[in-house]
Amino acid sequence: MRRLSEVDRSQVNKELDGDETRFRELSLQEAKNELGMFNEVMNLFFELILFNEKLPSTCVAEDAKDARSAQVILMVDIFNCLRATYKLLLDGYYGQLAPLLRRVNECLLRILFFQAFPHKATLYLKTPRKWQKEYRGEKRLRKELKQIDELSELMGELQKKYSQLSELTHATISAMVTHMYPSPQEGTTYLSVGGTFHPTWLHAYAKSLIMWTMLGLKAAARPYYPALCELDPKWLDRAKELEQAIGALMIPISGDNLQNNRP
Repeated sequence: MRRLSEVDRSQVNKELDGDETRFRELSLQEAKNELGMFNEVMNLFFELILFNEKLPSTCVAEDAKDARSAQVILMVDIFNCLRATYKLLLDGYYGQLAPLLRRVNECLLRILFFQAFPHKATLYLKTPRKWQKEYRGEKRLRKELKQIDELSELMGELQKKYSQLSELTHATISAMVTHMYPSPQEGTTYLSVGGTFHPTWLHAYAKSLIMWTMLGLKAAARPYYPALCELDPKWLDRAKELEQAIGALMIPISGDNLQNNRP
């Protein structure tokens, strides 16, 4: 970390770009195992998005078509949020990750909701104002999904994590901690501008990133399970092996095993 007075004020962005290139190299080396695992889960997630092209579109009810369309849109948004989180993580913007991960939480909730109530996807896609009026916020979605036995525990976990991410998303002092470093002078604090490199934050968020990616993968794969068994069983094998490897890293994954999530 260097003093702000050392930054060339005529080219601040260029100076910070140089710092972040260095942080990125350090981050990739420091969290090599976690980030390698994240890349593997993202590969599976990308393949699952493309798997939609293999599914037949004939003889599907209109609300089921809308549910599938909504799921694909939400899957792509999850993928892009995770990718953006990954890039910010490498550059050391730890304090800016929570809003992206909270949006992943919101997308996951909607994916599960439309799997359970496909007719609601039509409302979501075609009359967004009515959707907002009926399902403003996350509370009602979670309440209805909690009534489904297999999802009740997961809803509790998502609600807890949503609250934690909300605390870090808003301009609370808790959210500002990643910008602050203790100063040798008692009662004062260093503030960092731009990215930084902090191994503790890096490892914590790298593991969190894997967790959210795997949760997204498992939730999105639920309606595809029969088709995956028939058309791409190797994908299921890879997903199971990766989930077991993630468990070995002591990263908690909520919900049942992928193979048991039959529609």
